[in-house]
Amino acid sequence: MGIVVAASVLAASGGVAYWQPDSGHPPEAASERSVAPTLTAKAVPVRPAGAPCTLPAGAAHRGASSEEPENTMAAFTRAVAEGAPAIELDVQWTRDGIPVIMHDDTVDRTTRGQGAVASMTAAEVAELDAGRGQHVPTLESVLAMAAKTKTLVLVELKTVPTPAQVPKLLDVLRRSGAPVIVHSFLRKALQTLHAADASVQAGLTTADDVTPADAAGFGRFLNIRADRITPDKVRAWQAAGMKVYAWTVDDRDRWASLAAAGVDGIVTNKVGPYVEWRRGQCAGEKAGAAPAGASATPR
Repeated sequence: MGIVVAASVLAASGGVAYWQPDSGHPPEAASERSVAPTLTAKAVPVRPAGAPCTLPAGAAHRGASSEEPENTMAAFTRAVAEGAPAIELDVQWTRDGIPVIMHDDTVDRTTRGQGAVASMTAAEVAELDAGRGQHVPTLESVLAMAAKTKTLVLVELKTVPTPAQVPKLLDVLRRSGAPVIVHSFLRKALQTLHAADASVQAGLTTADDVTPADAAGFGRFLNIRADRITPDKVRAWQAAGMKVYAWTVDDRDRWASLAAAGVDGIVTNKVGPYVEWRRGQCAGEKAGAAPAGASATPR
C-alpha cells in the first residue's frame, strides 16, 4: 500500500496556513539570497470574517537560520516557536545509511569537524559541534518534532538515493506521521523516489525557468528561485495543479511583490520577521489593502 506523505492543500491553524497529511541549496551569492522578481502589485480581495488569510505561508530555510546554527534542532524549534508553518531542510547520508540534516556534502563549513558526511557513521556525525552547543540531527528526529507540532517539512534530497537508501527513506517518512514534501534540484532523485512509491508528495526545486508540464512531471509542488516568478507564470503553474513556493527571499518589499504575484509560499532565512509581516498584512487584507511595499510598477 502506498503512502501519502503530505496533502496538496493548505489548511488554516491559528490564522497561519500549513499543509496537513491525508491519514540549502548551496550558499547563495548575495545577488541570489534575496532576489527581486519583476512583479506588479494587485489589489487584495477583502477577506470575509473568519476566513483564513490567503497570503503566502512562510517556510524557514534551514530553520531559523538567521538566528541559530542552520539545520540544527535549535533552528527548527525556534522557527516553530516563531510561528513558522513550515521548515525546509537538507538531507545527506552517512556511511552506515542514516539520513542526517546537512546541506553540504562535507561537515567542514557548519561544524568543527572535517570530512565527507558519507565517510562518517551517524554516531560520528552526531558528536560534531554544530555551534552554540548544537549537533547534527537525524531526519527522523526532526520529523518527530514536526509531527508533534504539525509543521510541514520540505525535505530536500541533496543526492540521488541509492537502491539501499530508498526503502530506508520511505520508512522514516512513513513512521514519522509528519506532513512532508520531498523536493530536489536533482530530477533523478525525484524519479527514483516516485519509482519506489508514486504516492510520495514531491516536487522540483529549480533556479531555471520551467514549464507547467515539465514541473508537473515531478509532483504538485514547485520551489523556484524568486527572480523567475511572474504573476502569469504563477497562474499557469497553479492551473497545472501545483503549489508554488519562492526561494530564498529576506526582504519585505520582495515578500509583498511575491504575495501580489500569488505564490503559495515563501522560503526565507528570516522566518520570524516574515511571520510578523504576514500577520500584519493579513490584518490589512480584511480591509482589502494591497500588501505594503508591493511595487506598482515593474522592478
